Amino acid sequence: LEMARQIADQETLATCLYYRARASAHWGMGSAEAEPFLKQSLAIYRGLGDHLIGEARCMRALASDLQDPESDPMARQAWKIFQQQLGPDHPLTVYAEWGLAQILLYQGHAEDAEPLIRHTLTMYENIHSKDHPLYSIVKRKLAVSLALQGNWNEAYEVRTGIRTNGISPEFLDRFVCRDVVDILACAGREQEALPILEGMRSRLHKLQSEKGPHD
Repeated sequence: LEMARQIADQETLATCLYYRARASAHWGMGSAEAEPFLKQSLAIYRGLGDHLIGEARCMRALASDLQDPESDPMARQAWKIFQQQLGPDHPLTVYAEWGLAQILLYQGHAEDAEPLIRHTLTMYENIHSKDHPLYSIVKRKLAVSLALQGNWNEAYEVRTGIRTNGISPEFLDRFVCRDVVDILACAGREQEALPILEGMRSRLHKLQSEKGPHD
């Protein structure tokens, strides 16, 4: 980064600022350390005037704070640019769509997030495979979006491949339940989260009792 500043080539500097930011940030954490680098990079790209992909990458990264209300419009704009510049099936476009889906999901808009997650899941299967870790992560979030809408049976089927009726929330794996509880709590819906937590606790206690102290 310091060498880029000395060279004083604006495009190189913008690229280095972006990667410096990404080195200090993690998706979903909204790193305060990364934000000034991303904003500097975005300002340079906009000043150059013909670097829309660079702008979109910065906006997508700035939108990575899942709880920030400003993340939604910024993520939508980044996704739109990628669609226009690279096409709907490009990996960067799909990644931007996935980012927007997560923002919608964690801001309590599960119905809006679901179609984006389903499309991302299809695209990741084509880009990678069903065995890829990213595919598994997206599939779990699909189950979360369904559970948040009260579709517990379908969420269970997504996670296990088993079709059933009348499934209770606690029978979903702890990763899905944990995400659901976190999202409900962040949305101020603690009363909906508490029964799920109690069900998880009861099922865990039952499983431990069935195993016995020496299992």
